[in-house]
Amino acid sequence: MTSVDSSSSSSSSSSHFQTSPTSESPPAAPDKDPPQDSVSSSSSSSSSRKAKAVYPCEAEHESELSFQVGAIFNSVTPSREPGWLEGELEGKRGLIPENYVQML
Repeated sequence: MTSVDSSSSSSSSSSHFQTSPTSESPPAAPDKDPPQDSVSSSSSSSSSRKAKAVYPCEAEHESELSFQVGAIFNSVTPSREPGWLEGELEGKRGLIPENYVQML
C-alpha cells in the first residue's frame, strides 16, 4: 500500500507587481469583449481629448482599432464598457484598450 503524491512541486511565482509599464510586453486588454454596439454614433465633445499609444494593439473585433506604438488618437472619450475608450484614428472611430494609451 504505497501512495505517490505528485502535487508537491507546485510553485507560486506569479505574484509580481508592475507599477509602471515597460516596453517588454503590453498589458492585457480588458477581460470583457466589447459588444458591437458599445461604440456610440454620437461623440460627446464635452470630455474629448487626445491619447498616444504606448503599446501596439491588433483589433480582435470590428468595433476595435488596430494601432502601433506612437499612434495619436483624436476625440478620445470614455466608453460605456469599463477598461475601454472610444477614439478616432485615421478617420476610423473605434474602441481602444484604456491601458494601452496615455492621455495627452
